[in-house]
Amino acid sequence: MKRLSAALLLAAIMLVVPALALAGEAGMTSLGLRAGYWQYKGDEGAFGGQVELGADPAFGFAASASYFPINNFALVLDVEHVRTKLTLNDREVGDLHQTPILLSLRFQPTLGDYFMPYLGGGGGYYFNYFKHFFTPLQDTSIKDNYGWHLCFGADYLLDELLTPHTALSLDIRYAANRSEEENIPNPDPLTLDAWVISSGFKIYW
Repeated sequence: MKRLSAALLLAAIMLVVPALALAGEAGMTSLGLRAGYWQYKGDEGAFGGQVELGADPAFGFAASASYFPINNFALVLDVEHVRTKLTLNDREVGDLHQTPILLSLRFQPTLGDYFMPYLGGGGGYYFNYFKHFFTPLQDTSIKDNYGWHLCFGADYLLDELLTPHTALSLDIRYAANRSEEENIPNPDPLTLDAWVISSGFKIYW
């Protein structure tokens, strides 16, 4: 009986300790990869106030790193990339590549043993590259810009389902950023606000 009790106690410890070690504690770190969908708001800017320019929905990807400086609060660095097509009066005029580098602060407690929802926000810098294939825009480029975002989502630890220290992640955010065209007199702001929904995997330690 004593041996059985000891075995059950040891099994319980082996199940509980890994979850406690990954429960949003100070010093915890993660690396992750995500793929997602960008739905641009559709509030288009204009080239020189004469023509409307819009961004189509697009798929992209992201790499992330997080660190918990204190319990339940995480600093997160994201590097993302998305390529969207720009349309001019419903005509495709070129590809816009956006590569934002974002820093976020999240409140991320652990509910139960494996569920880690979060709410946060932050800002970053957007590198923009416009590859045109419409002759009137051949000398046009789009400036890099700063932006901000609000985000919420969750990580679900997969210790029992897959391997220790891995998690499935879901991220939903509203990203607000405005740029403008270069080489055009008195350019109007180009609104590139977007809802971004992405999911992927993380490794915690």
